[in-house]
Amino acid sequence: MKSKAFQYVMRGLITLLGAGLGAALLAAGLQLARLSNPGLSIPFGLLAGLYIGTALVFGLVFFAFSWRIYSGLTSLTGRILSRMDRMSMGQLFSTVVCFSIALVMAALLSRILTFMGESMFTTVSSMILYLALGGLGIQIGHRRYKDFLHMFPRAVTFHAKKGTARLKRRAGAPAKLADASALIDGRMQSLLETGFLEGAVEVPSFVVEELRRLSDSADTQKRARGRRGLENLQAMEASGVKVTQQPEAGEPDVALLRLARRQGSPILTCDYSLAKSATVSGLTALNINALSAALRPTVQAGDVLRLQLTKEGREANQAVGYTEDGTMVVVEGARALIGRTVEVTVTSALQTSAGRMIFAKRREDG
Repeated sequence: MKSKAFQYVMRGLITLLGAGLGAALLAAGLQLARLSNPGLSIPFGLLAGLYIGTALVFGLVFFAFSWRIYSGLTSLTGRILSRMDRMSMGQLFSTVVCFSIALVMAALLSRILTFMGESMFTTVSSMILYLALGGLGIQIGHRRYKDFLHMFPRAVTFHAKKGTARLKRRAGAPAKLADASALIDGRMQSLLETGFLEGAVEVPSFVVEELRRLSDSADTQKRARGRRGLENLQAMEASGVKVTQQPEAGEPDVALLRLARRQGSPILTCDYSLAKSATVSGLTALNINALSAALRPTVQAGDVLRLQLTKEGREANQAVGYTEDGTMVVVEGARALIGRTVEVTVTSALQTSAGRMIFAKRREDG
Protein backbone atom coordinates (compact mmCIF):
# COMPACT_ATOMS: atom_id res chain seq x y z
CA MET A 1 0.00 0.00 0.00
CA LYS A 2 1.52 3.31 -1.14
CA SER A 3 1.72 6.14 1.38
CA LYS A 4 -0.55 9.18 1.10
CA ALA A 5 2.46 11.41 0.42
CA PHE A 6 3.47 9.28 -2.55
CA GLN A 7 -0.08 9.36 -3.94
CA TYR A 8 -0.23 13.15 -3.68
CA VAL A 9 3.14 13.45 -5.42
CA MET A 10 1.86 11.24 -8.24
CA ARG A 11 -1.32 13.35 -8.45
CA GLY A 12 0.81 16.49 -8.82
CA LEU A 13 2.93 14.90 -11.55
CA ILE A 14 -0.21 13.86 -13.45
CA THR A 15 -1.48 17.46 -13.21
CA LEU A 16 1.84 18.77 -14.60
CA LEU A 17 1.65 16.17 -17.37
CA GLY A 18 -1.81 17.46 -18.31
CA ALA A 19 -0.58 21.06 -18.39
CA GLY A 20 2.36 20.07 -20.59
CA LEU A 21 0.09 18.11 -22.91
CA GLY A 22 -2.21 21.12 -23.30
CA ALA A 23 0.72 23.37 -24.18
CA ALA A 24 2.02 20.82 -26.69
CA LEU A 25 -1.38 20.52 -28.38
CA LEU A 26 -1.65 24.31 -28.61
CA ALA A 27 1.80 24.46 -30.20
CA ALA A 28 0.79 21.81 -32.74
CA GLY A 29 -2.41 23.72 -33.53
CA LEU A 30 -0.52 26.97 -34.05
CA GLN A 31 1.92 25.16 -36.34
CA LEU A 32 -0.94 23.88 -38.48
CA ALA A 33 -2.47 27.37 -38.56
CA ARG A 34 0.83 28.88 -39.78
CA LEU A 35 1.12 26.22 -42.51
CA SER A 36 -2.29 27.21 -43.88
CA ASN A 37 -1.67 30.93 -43.32
CA PRO A 38 2.07 31.75 -43.48
CA GLY A 39 1.44 35.43 -42.71
CA LEU A 40 -0.28 34.73 -39.40
CA SER A 41 1.13 36.83 -36.57
CA ILE A 42 0.03 36.61 -32.93
CA PRO A 43 1.04 39.25 -30.37
CA PHE A 44 3.31 38.00 -27.60
CA GLY A 45 0.87 38.87 -24.83
CA LEU A 46 -1.98 36.98 -26.51
CA LEU A 47 0.31 34.02 -27.26
CA ALA A 48 1.46 33.85 -23.63
CA GLY A 49 -2.13 34.03 -22.42
CA LEU A 50 -3.15 31.23 -24.78
CA TYR A 51 -0.36 28.97 -23.49
CA ILE A 52 -1.09 29.75 -19.83
CA GLY A 53 -4.84 29.34 -20.27
CA THR A 54 -4.55 26.07 -22.18
CA ALA A 55 -2.06 24.68 -19.66
CA LEU A 56 -4.36 25.63 -16.77
CA VAL A 57 -7.45 24.05 -18.39
CA PHE A 58 -5.69 20.79 -19.18
CA GLY A 59 -3.99 20.79 -15.79
CA LEU A 60 -7.32 21.20 -13.98
CA VAL A 61 -8.93 18.43 -16.09
CA PHE A 62 -6.07 16.03 -15.35
CA PHE A 63 -6.17 17.05 -11.67
CA ALA A 64 -9.89 16.24 -11.52
CA PHE A 65 -9.29 12.78 -12.99
CA SER A 66 -5.89 12.22 -11.38
CA TRP A 67 -7.11 9.55 -8.92
CA ARG A 68 -8.63 7.53 -11.76
CA ILE A 69 -5.55 8.00 -13.91
CA TYR A 70 -3.32 6.98 -11.00
CA SER A 71 -5.44 3.89 -10.28
CA GLY A 72 -5.42 2.94 -13.94
CA LEU A 73 -1.64 3.32 -14.19
CA THR A 74 -1.15 1.31 -10.98
CA SER A 75 -3.41 -1.47 -12.29
CA LEU A 76 -1.64 -1.49 -15.66
CA THR A 77 1.78 -1.63 -13.97
CA GLY A 78 0.60 -4.52 -11.78
CA ARG A 79 -0.59 -6.48 -14.81
CA ILE A 80 2.69 -5.86 -16.62
CA LEU A 81 4.74 -6.99 -13.61
CA SER A 82 2.50 -10.04 -13.17
CA ARG A 83 3.03 -10.91 -16.83
CA MET A 84 6.78 -10.50 -16.41
CA ASP A 85 6.74 -12.77 -13.34
CA ARG A 86 5.24 -15.54 -15.47
CA MET A 87 7.93 -15.11 -18.12
CA SER A 88 11.10 -17.16 -17.99
CA MET A 89 14.46 -15.39 -18.08
CA GLY A 90 14.84 -16.51 -21.68
CA GLN A 91 11.54 -14.93 -22.70
CA LEU A 92 12.34 -11.72 -20.82
CA PHE A 93 15.80 -11.43 -22.36
CA SER A 94 14.50 -12.09 -25.88
CA THR A 95 11.63 -9.60 -25.47
CA VAL A 96 13.89 -6.80 -24.22
CA VAL A 97 16.45 -7.33 -27.01
CA CYS A 98 13.82 -7.45 -29.78
CA PHE A 99 12.07 -4.38 -28.34
CA SER A 100 15.38 -2.47 -28.30
CA ILE A 101 16.12 -3.45 -31.90
CA ALA A 102 12.63 -2.32 -32.94
CA LEU A 103 13.16 1.09 -31.29
CA VAL A 104 16.47 1.53 -33.10
CA MET A 105 14.76 0.74 -36.43
CA ALA A 106 11.97 3.22 -35.62
CA ALA A 107 14.55 5.92 -34.81
CA LEU A 108 16.33 5.35 -38.16
CA LEU A 109 13.05 5.53 -40.12
CA SER A 110 12.07 8.67 -38.21
CA ARG A 111 15.35 10.29 -39.24
CA ILE A 112 14.50 9.53 -42.86
CA LEU A 113 11.12 11.23 -42.41
CA THR A 114 12.79 14.40 -41.09
CA PHE A 115 14.31 14.99 -44.55
CA MET A 116 10.76 15.85 -45.65
CA GLY A 117 10.84 18.73 -43.18
CA GLU A 118 9.50 19.28 -39.70
CA SER A 119 5.70 19.12 -39.73
CA MET A 120 2.74 17.67 -37.90
CA PHE A 121 2.71 14.81 -40.42
CA THR A 122 6.30 13.75 -39.68
CA THR A 123 5.71 14.02 -35.92
CA VAL A 124 2.59 11.84 -36.01
CA SER A 125 4.25 9.39 -38.41
CA SER A 126 7.24 9.04 -36.06
CA MET A 127 4.94 8.33 -33.11
CA ILE A 128 3.10 5.67 -35.12
CA LEU A 129 6.43 4.09 -36.16
CA TYR A 130 7.65 3.88 -32.56
CA LEU A 131 4.38 2.39 -31.33
CA ALA A 132 3.96 -0.09 -34.18
CA LEU A 133 7.56 -1.33 -34.33
CA GLY A 134 7.89 -1.38 -30.54
CA GLY A 135 4.75 -3.51 -30.18
CA LEU A 136 5.90 -5.77 -33.02
CA GLY A 137 9.29 -6.23 -31.36
CA ILE A 138 7.65 -7.22 -28.05
CA GLN A 139 5.40 -9.78 -29.76
CA ILE A 140 8.25 -11.32 -31.77
CA GLY A 141 10.56 -11.50 -28.76
CA HIS A 142 7.87 -13.09 -26.57
CA ARG A 143 6.56 -15.64 -29.07
CA ARG A 144 9.77 -16.68 -30.84
CA TYR A 145 12.14 -16.54 -27.88
CA LYS A 146 13.26 -20.15 -28.33
CA ASP A 147 14.39 -19.52 -31.92
CA PHE A 148 16.07 -16.30 -30.80
CA LEU A 149 17.97 -17.97 -27.95
CA HIS A 150 19.20 -20.77 -30.21
CA MET A 151 21.44 -18.18 -31.89
CA PHE A 152 23.44 -17.78 -28.68
CA PRO A 153 25.76 -20.34 -27.07
CA ARG A 154 24.24 -21.73 -23.90
CA ALA A 155 26.19 -23.15 -20.99
CA VAL A 156 25.79 -24.19 -17.38
CA THR A 157 28.28 -22.62 -15.00
CA PHE A 158 28.71 -22.56 -11.27
CA HIS A 159 29.97 -20.15 -8.70
CA ALA A 160 30.35 -20.49 -4.97
CA LYS A 161 28.52 -18.18 -2.61
CA LYS A 162 28.83 -18.62 1.13
CA GLY A 163 29.93 -22.23 0.67
CA THR A 164 26.89 -23.19 -1.45
CA ALA A 165 27.07 -24.04 -5.13
CA ARG A 166 24.66 -21.79 -7.00
CA LEU A 167 23.53 -22.66 -10.51
CA LYS A 168 23.52 -20.21 -13.40
CA ARG A 169 20.92 -21.84 -15.61
CA ARG A 170 20.83 -22.01 -19.38
CA ALA A 171 18.64 -19.26 -20.73
CA GLY A 172 17.02 -21.50 -23.36
CA ALA A 173 15.88 -24.31 -21.08
CA PRO A 174 12.21 -24.16 -20.06
CA ALA A 175 11.39 -23.55 -16.42
CA LYS A 176 10.44 -26.65 -14.42
CA LEU A 177 7.41 -26.54 -12.14
CA ALA A 178 7.93 -28.23 -8.75
CA ASP A 179 5.00 -29.70 -6.85
CA ALA A 180 4.58 -30.12 -3.08
CA SER A 181 5.98 -33.67 -3.02
CA ALA A 182 9.24 -32.52 -4.65
CA LEU A 183 9.62 -29.74 -2.09
CA ILE A 184 8.95 -32.08 0.83
CA ASP A 185 11.53 -34.54 -0.53
CA GLY A 186 15.03 -33.56 0.62
CA ARG A 187 16.81 -34.84 -2.51
CA MET A 188 15.74 -31.92 -4.71
CA GLN A 189 18.26 -29.62 -3.01
CA SER A 190 21.10 -32.00 -3.92
CA LEU A 191 19.96 -32.10 -7.55
CA LEU A 192 20.01 -28.30 -7.70
CA GLU A 193 23.49 -28.08 -6.21
CA THR A 194 24.97 -30.67 -8.57
CA GLY A 195 23.57 -28.89 -11.65
CA PHE A 196 21.75 -31.86 -13.19
CA LEU A 197 18.53 -29.81 -13.33
CA GLU A 198 19.02 -27.68 -16.43
CA GLY A 199 16.98 -24.48 -16.57
CA ALA A 200 15.10 -22.54 -13.91
CA VAL A 201 12.92 -24.20 -11.27
CA GLU A 202 9.70 -22.42 -10.33
CA VAL A 203 7.19 -23.06 -7.57
CA PRO A 204 3.67 -21.74 -8.30
CA SER A 205 2.07 -19.83 -5.45
CA PHE A 206 -0.79 -22.34 -5.16
CA VAL A 207 1.77 -25.07 -4.37
CA VAL A 208 3.12 -22.91 -1.53
CA GLU A 209 -0.45 -22.48 -0.28
CA GLU A 210 -0.86 -26.27 -0.30
CA LEU A 211 2.24 -26.60 1.90
CA ARG A 212 0.89 -23.96 4.27
CA ARG A 213 -2.40 -25.83 4.58
CA LEU A 214 -0.49 -29.01 5.38
CA SER A 215 1.63 -27.20 7.97
CA ASP A 216 -1.56 -26.04 9.72
CA SER A 217 -3.23 -29.46 9.59
CA ALA A 218 -4.48 -31.18 12.73
CA ASP A 219 -2.80 -34.40 11.55
CA THR A 220 0.70 -34.64 13.03
CA GLN A 221 2.28 -36.33 9.99
CA LYS A 222 0.72 -33.88 7.51
CA ARG A 223 1.80 -30.95 9.64
CA ALA A 224 5.38 -32.23 9.77
CA ARG A 225 5.44 -32.78 5.98
CA GLY A 226 4.10 -29.28 5.31
CA ARG A 227 6.64 -27.61 7.58
CA ARG A 228 9.47 -29.65 6.09
CA GLY A 229 8.39 -28.58 2.60
CA LEU A 230 8.35 -24.90 3.56
CA GLU A 231 11.78 -25.20 5.21
CA ASN A 232 13.20 -26.93 2.13
CA LEU A 233 11.72 -24.23 -0.13
CA GLN A 234 13.36 -21.50 1.94
CA ALA A 235 16.71 -23.27 1.65
CA MET A 236 16.31 -23.92 -2.09
CA GLU A 237 15.56 -20.27 -2.87
CA ALA A 238 19.29 -19.67 -2.33
CA SER A 239 19.93 -22.09 -5.23
CA GLY A 240 17.71 -20.17 -7.62
CA VAL A 241 14.25 -21.67 -7.00
CA LYS A 242 11.66 -18.94 -7.57
CA VAL A 243 8.11 -18.66 -6.28
CA THR A 244 5.80 -17.31 -9.02
CA GLN A 245 2.36 -15.80 -8.52
CA GLN A 246 -0.02 -18.15 -10.30
CA PRO A 247 -3.68 -17.73 -9.30
CA GLU A 248 -5.09 -21.11 -10.36
CA ALA A 249 -8.38 -22.53 -9.12
CA GLY A 250 -9.14 -26.15 -8.26
CA GLU A 251 -7.01 -29.01 -6.97
CA PRO A 252 -3.27 -28.21 -6.86
CA ASP A 253 -2.35 -31.20 -9.08
CA VAL A 254 -4.95 -30.26 -11.71
CA ALA A 255 -3.85 -26.61 -11.58
CA LEU A 256 -0.21 -27.65 -11.97
CA LEU A 257 -1.03 -29.78 -15.03
CA ARG A 258 -2.99 -26.90 -16.54
CA LEU A 259 -0.15 -24.45 -15.93
CA ALA A 260 2.48 -26.86 -17.30
CA ARG A 261 0.44 -27.35 -20.47
CA ARG A 262 0.02 -23.59 -20.92
CA GLN A 263 3.73 -22.81 -20.41
CA GLY A 264 5.14 -25.96 -22.01
CA SER A 265 7.06 -26.69 -18.80
CA PRO A 266 8.12 -30.07 -17.34
CA ILE A 267 6.80 -31.05 -13.90
CA LEU A 268 9.27 -31.93 -11.14
CA THR A 269 7.65 -34.34 -8.68
CA CYS A 270 7.98 -37.34 -6.39
CA ASP A 271 4.29 -38.26 -6.81
CA TYR A 272 3.85 -41.34 -8.99
CA SER A 273 0.17 -40.55 -9.73
CA LEU A 274 0.93 -36.97 -10.80
CA ALA A 275 3.82 -38.13 -12.98
CA LYS A 276 1.55 -40.71 -14.63
CA SER A 277 -1.20 -38.13 -15.22
CA ALA A 278 1.31 -35.75 -16.78
CA THR A 279 2.63 -38.45 -19.11
CA VAL A 280 -0.89 -39.45 -20.19
CA SER A 281 -1.64 -35.76 -20.87
CA GLY A 282 1.39 -35.49 -23.15
CA LEU A 283 3.46 -33.51 -20.64
CA THR A 284 6.99 -34.15 -19.41
CA ALA A 285 7.28 -35.38 -15.83
CA LEU A 286 10.62 -35.57 -14.00
CA ASN A 287 10.08 -38.10 -11.22
CA ILE A 288 12.83 -37.91 -8.60
CA ASN A 289 11.95 -41.41 -7.36
CA ALA A 290 12.36 -42.81 -10.88
CA LEU A 291 15.74 -41.06 -11.16
CA SER A 292 16.83 -42.48 -7.81
CA ALA A 293 15.77 -45.99 -8.86
CA ALA A 294 17.69 -45.67 -12.14
CA LEU A 295 20.87 -44.66 -10.29
CA ARG A 296 20.80 -47.56 -7.84
CA PRO A 297 23.58 -50.11 -8.27
CA THR A 298 22.61 -53.02 -10.50
CA VAL A 299 22.08 -56.25 -8.56
CA GLN A 300 22.14 -59.56 -10.43
CA ALA A 301 21.34 -63.13 -9.49
CA GLY A 302 24.26 -64.70 -7.64
CA ASP A 303 25.49 -61.45 -6.05
CA VAL A 304 26.17 -61.56 -2.31
CA LEU A 305 24.75 -58.85 -0.06
CA ARG A 306 25.36 -58.18 3.60
CA LEU A 307 22.43 -56.65 5.46
CA GLN A 308 20.50 -56.62 8.72
CA LEU A 309 17.17 -58.43 8.81
CA THR A 310 14.65 -56.10 10.48
CA LYS A 311 11.17 -57.68 10.21
CA GLU A 312 9.10 -60.64 9.04
CA GLY A 313 8.06 -61.13 5.43
CA ARG A 314 4.54 -61.74 4.14
CA GLU A 315 5.09 -65.40 3.38
CA ALA A 316 6.04 -68.14 5.83
CA ASN A 317 9.63 -68.20 7.08
CA GLN A 318 10.56 -64.96 5.23
CA ALA A 319 12.60 -62.06 6.64
CA VAL A 320 13.05 -58.55 5.25
CA GLY A 321 16.10 -56.32 5.21
CA TYR A 322 17.18 -53.17 3.37
CA THR A 323 20.28 -52.22 1.43
CA GLU A 324 22.11 -48.94 2.05
CA ASP A 325 20.14 -47.21 -0.73
CA GLY A 326 16.81 -48.34 0.77
CA THR A 327 15.99 -51.24 -1.57
CA MET A 328 13.91 -53.93 0.14
CA VAL A 329 15.37 -57.44 0.19
CA VAL A 330 13.12 -60.44 0.92
CA VAL A 331 15.12 -63.38 2.25
CA GLU A 332 13.67 -66.89 2.15
CA GLY A 333 14.08 -69.20 5.17
CA ALA A 334 15.49 -66.53 7.45
CA ARG A 335 12.70 -65.62 9.89
CA ALA A 336 14.69 -67.05 12.79
CA LEU A 337 17.55 -64.63 11.99
CA ILE A 338 15.57 -61.38 12.40
CA GLY A 339 17.70 -58.80 14.22
CA ARG A 340 20.98 -60.25 12.97
CA THR A 341 23.30 -59.09 10.16
CA VAL A 342 23.76 -61.88 7.62
CA GLU A 343 25.07 -62.51 4.13
CA VAL A 344 22.49 -63.46 1.51
CA THR A 345 22.67 -64.57 -2.12
CA VAL A 346 20.47 -62.74 -4.65
CA THR A 347 18.11 -65.05 -6.54
CA SER A 348 16.10 -62.46 -8.55
CA ALA A 349 15.12 -58.78 -8.71
CA LEU A 350 11.74 -57.26 -9.52
CA GLN A 351 11.06 -53.69 -10.69
CA THR A 352 7.67 -52.35 -9.57
CA SER A 353 5.94 -48.95 -9.76
CA ALA A 354 6.86 -48.38 -6.12
CA GLY A 355 10.53 -49.23 -6.67
CA ARG A 356 12.78 -52.26 -6.89
CA MET A 357 12.50 -55.41 -4.79
CA ILE A 358 15.22 -58.04 -4.41
CA PHE A 359 14.66 -61.69 -3.52
CA ALA A 360 17.45 -63.65 -1.89
CA LYS A 361 18.23 -66.72 0.17
CA ARG A 362 20.48 -67.18 3.14
CA ARG A 363 24.03 -68.24 2.46
CA GLU A 364 24.75 -71.48 4.17
CA ASP A 365 28.17 -70.23 5.26
CA GLY A 366 26.72 -66.78 6.31
